[in-house]
Amino acid sequence: MSQRTRAEHHEPAHPDPWVSAWALLLRKHGLLGLVDASGADVVRHPSKGAGAPFLDGPLDPRDMHTLGIQTQDAETEQVDVRLVDGPWNRLCHPRFTVRPIPRRGEVPTQLDPVVLEPSDPVWPSGPIRVQLLDLPERFTTLATTTVAGQFGPVIATDGRTVVSGLPLRALLAEAHAIAPTATSYLNHIAVPKTFELEQLVVNAIESAVLAAGGSSLRTDVWPSGHRAALTIRHDYDRVCPEPVLRGLLDTYADAGLASTWCFRLDNLEPAHAQMIAASGHEVSLHTTAGDEDAFLTEVQELERRTGVRPLGVTAHGGAGSAGYLGQHQLLWAVRAGMRYAELLGRTPLLPFQALSAADGAVTPLPLVLPNVHSSIDLTTKPDGHRLGDLQKQVPADLAQGGHAVVMNHPDIHRDELRTLLAGLPLDHVWLATLADVAEWSWASRLGGTSSHDNGRWTHRFGSPLPHPAVLRVAGAGAGEVRVPAGETETVI
Repeated sequence: MSQRTRAEHHEPAHPDPWVSAWALLLRKHGLLGLVDASGADVVRHPSKGAGAPFLDGPLDPRDMHTLGIQTQDAETEQVDVRLVDGPWNRLCHPRFTVRPIPRRGEVPTQLDPVVLEPSDPVWPSGPIRVQLLDLPERFTTLATTTVAGQFGPVIATDGRTVVSGLPLRALLAEAHAIAPTATSYLNHIAVPKTFELEQLVVNAIESAVLAAGGSSLRTDVWPSGHRAALTIRHDYDRVCPEPVLRGLLDTYADAGLASTWCFRLDNLEPAHAQMIAASGHEVSLHTTAGDEDAFLTEVQELERRTGVRPLGVTAHGGAGSAGYLGQHQLLWAVRAGMRYAELLGRTPLLPFQALSAADGAVTPLPLVLPNVHSSIDLTTKPDGHRLGDLQKQVPADLAQGGHAVVMNHPDIHRDELRTLLAGLPLDHVWLATLADVAEWSWASRLGGTSSHDNGRWTHRFGSPLPHPAVLRVAGAGAGEVRVPAGETETVI
């Protein structure tokens, strides 16, 4: 590891396209807008130089000289970051394996998984540059790491400027995207873990802006009165007797819970789907499609046979399916007019706006990705369940204010699911469908736009609010406003 000097510094020939998605990560955590003391938008048009509220890697030696910081550089494939007041998180370029799913009755022709290597160079690969920080006394260390045998600070603040020796904006955005694949996703081999780090950085940058006389606009992640959200998702992979379904619907009626049911076309029982929808639950698509034409046919056919237009999609991973195809399926969902799809292999905890990356550009999509599901089912055998694991994981997700998504196949492990629900701390937890969560998330924070003029904030919601929302201004012009359901804009 060597110390960089000014002579060694070179500006990148092309800015990292992933940095452009930074604002989406702020909105994920409810930070809708951020302006400095002059009213300049520091998210869309971030200032540069040593006086900026946020500097991330690769750091300019001139800025570091002004701030009195020296750096030591190294490269690594994966960065384990330890938050000073929290857990460890991990930054890396996400990588996963793929393997074709055989048709029913076929012998698999490919047994060994293959690591997907995206052909588009917009998907990063190779080592990550890390700069350990040698800090003056006025700086407080926020996070540390060990790289090339050296331990030290990697994120710090002096109250006015947050400094990161990592390309945080790009890495955090990349952690929320998935490359397209023509062969089914199998498993991640390099998995980012970033939730607490996101919170740390978002809060530290907001504090730095406010300390310098700026202003921020925030909203709650969940509808008023709720601290977290829980969705029960059923993948209807095998036909269930009607009394079984009615028993589950009665359980949910007693709990005041609306659930999401994901149906394939090849075993669809229209009467069951209609009964579920009539009981106030969501009917969604569980796709097996391998191309967009087949996908759109599934959407149209599910609506024709049930009378319900699916608002979202999940991917079937069993025999006869093309499986989960990453970004391809996100784009198909957008073109089908859906509200949500899914991202496998990560744990974002909160719903966020989907991204598409191609041809050197990263583009936000009008689509919500909820938290990854946790299956209570391991196998179809009576003891093939994960009840014990979920009794720990789901309360932990809810305690962090997250969106817990529990998946169950309704023909198995129903008693274990009821046991799980009975033991969960559900006070002030929103019991909602995937479509409900997507609608709220898009309307309240992900799909909206904020502007600041003459000391006042104007926020235009992504769509009419399905529930009341609370918006808060901190710093200059501090205040709070409660916005009724149905509104599309507010000024504070």
